[in-house]
Amino acid sequence: MFPDSAIAKKFSLSERKCSYLVSFGLAPYFTSLLEAKLFKRNFVLLFDESMNKSFQLKQMDFHVRFWDADLLNVGSCGLHKVHDACKTAMVAAGWGLEKVLKSMYRLLEDTPARHEDYFKTSQCTQAPLKFCAHRWLENSKVAQGAFDILPHFKKFCDSAAKKEITQPQTESFETVRTAVNNDMFLSSKLAFFVSFSKQLEPFLRKYQTDNPMVPFLFTDLHNLTFAVLRRFVKKEIIANLSSTSDILNFSVNDPQNHVTGHAVDIGFVADSVIKDLKRERKVTDLQILNFKNDCKLIMVAFMEKFLAKSPLQYLLVKIWPVLIQA
Repeated sequence: MFPDSAIAKKFSLSERKCSYLVSFGLAPYFTSLLEAKLFKRNFVLLFDESMNKSFQLKQMDFHVRFWDADLLNVGSCGLHKVHDACKTAMVAAGWGLEKVLKSMYRLLEDTPARHEDYFKTSQCTQAPLKFCAHRWLENSKVAQGAFDILPHFKKFCDSAAKKEITQPQTESFETVRTAVNNDMFLSSKLAFFVSFSKQLEPFLRKYQTDNPMVPFLFTDLHNLTFAVLRRFVKKEIIANLSSTSDILNFSVNDPQNHVTGHAVDIGFVADSVIKDLKRERKVTDLQILNFKNDCKLIMVAFMEKFLAKSPLQYLLVKIWPVLIQA
């Protein structure tokens, strides 16, 4: 019930007593707060008279509608915070994935002749998907598609260089050709982005709804935070984060709290790609270490941005799971 407090973990209370405290302790208190604020603000009165089938009597119901940010403050939209944090983190690494993914799409967009050349050289019918710049976490399918067809794009660029097909005279082609020929870690970067974004996507899908989800917000944010931290923070450090205040005040960018570069969790697929590159002697150990440090930089930047304005800091978010269980 209380994952953020070592003391409260030992707390026990019978169902009836807890229900009594909520019904006759907390409920009257919040009702008095609501009434005090109601008479100081404008409000809308809704009413409806209908037949109560249970009592077979006429019944008139009244509903008062008004808004108070102080009474129900859970911060700004958590979905936007996750999106913004991911965008900030990916830009911090300086990988330029956004430009590459956009260029791959534009290279074949509305050009039937170039589509035909692409199919002729690669025998691949799969085309790149469009990248959405303001919704980074919804681009995992775009990155996964680019990862799958990257070898085919390399064949396309090589055929253009050999003048087997007409070479496109566009900036998009130059961007793609430079990326596939010069960036040995491009596949690893795409694989890491897919792995990282898929870890965050379930939260976005769950909360893109009109249903009342605030009671579950604390638990889901708590789990999401620790899921990301486990990828680059030492286990003994994570074990000491026993309260919400510990998480919010945690120094994410302190290297003393991080695992060594080679121990950073970059995802199974990205790790497999790097092992293949190393086995083929296309990259050195130092380059691999630098890449994993870049991945860590992305996750550090994400957590800094995310925790700075996380809904976890609001009292209502923290206490609601307790009220629901009561």
